[in-house]
Amino acid sequence: MEELKNNLFALLKKTERFTKTDNLYLFKGGFFLTLSSVATGALSFVMAITLGWLLPKEVYGNYKYLFSILGIVALFTLGGMDTAVTQAVARGQDGSFRIGFRKKLIFSLLGTLTAIAIAVFYFAQGKDLIAYGSLVVGAFLPLWGPFGLYPAYFIGKGQFRNITKANVGVQALVALSIIITAYFSKNFLILTAVNLAVQTLGAGFVAWRILRSIPKEAPSDPNTQSYGLHLSVIDVLNTVATYLDNILVFTLLGPASLAVYNFAMAPAEQIKGLFKNAQSLAMPKFSNKTMEEVQKSLNRKIILFLILSIFIILIYIVSAKILFGIFLPQYMESVKYSQIYALSLLMAPIYIILAALKATSQTKKLYEFSIVNAIFEIILISVLIPLWGLWGAVLSQVISRIFNFIYGWISLRKYEKIPT
Repeated sequence: MEELKNNLFALLKKTERFTKTDNLYLFKGGFFLTLSSVATGALSFVMAITLGWLLPKEVYGNYKYLFSILGIVALFTLGGMDTAVTQAVARGQDGSFRIGFRKKLIFSLLGTLTAIAIAVFYFAQGKDLIAYGSLVVGAFLPLWGPFGLYPAYFIGKGQFRNITKANVGVQALVALSIIITAYFSKNFLILTAVNLAVQTLGAGFVAWRILRSIPKEAPSDPNTQSYGLHLSVIDVLNTVATYLDNILVFTLLGPASLAVYNFAMAPAEQIKGLFKNAQSLAMPKFSNKTMEEVQKSLNRKIILFLILSIFIILIYIVSAKILFGIFLPQYMESVKYSQIYALSLLMAPIYIILAALKATSQTKKLYEFSIVNAIFEIILISVLIPLWGLWGAVLSQVISRIFNFIYGWISLRKYEKIPT
């Protein structure tokens, strides 16, 4: 067995001159990140299938809508701080985790106030259940946000085994709790509260252990706070774009249509999670290089990712009807939307591009990239959903994500020499 492992490692080292990638690092880290994505994806799949069977479409649509509200108010949890912490920890500045944690905790309180304002709006509209759901979201946000920082630390350390254990453990608890709850209750408020409570407790345990392990005198990057705030501001329009389709589908077409739309998106989104691992793997490697050094092998990595994504898209389009027929026959109307939505996976290489930009602190380029793409997506969603309903939602996602990738690649090639 040891000889087989050594031969495999030797083979991986030999292939590096063709791929221009640290394949040994990729194999070791990629194995655990892929295992994490597959395991958490499988748990999410089982949970979604179970909810699809147990809950009426209207209830499931309302449940998903509350998580869209969570996504919007979570802007105040400073999602960009995660990247700043990963970058600092990768450079040995572990104290930056404490800085990021404190800032996320403080700013999350603003998210709670926003959730309360949303609740007041829905109370005024006579939609009391959604209003109460907004209050539930706001109540958990101040802890849910900062506790969710733990993956940034593990990624920066290259501790992919630890992030796998933590992610799978938390997701397993969430899935089990939600399935049991859904069996006894069809109340989407209770389901939302249970989901957030279990996520918060599970992530909180992991984050608490990390905080205890970091010495008080551990060095920190003085730029962590400012860079994290910059990245969080950059994410504002992107976050709005991410959840605007759900909000418009719910508002214009109703919760049942939102349920159909979410199940149409689910398979491609799970696959996208696997591709997103590339960003987590690349960040620690890129963080110690200049943009010029990173770019030497970037085009080859992008092309390899693009070829892989095309192969996966073709397989899914052919098999989608069979998969829905087996697991979700009550959502067969989602199939046609899901097959077209799968084309959005053509944007998979964007995660390599974003890793390069974030790791080398290309703040100006990230602002430009994020703003242009988010505005383009928001315009598409705002125009196409009122015109064509669910087809408009699907097409807006596919077009905007392909544009996202193309624009990112052109932008990267156009500005090759940027000081870091």
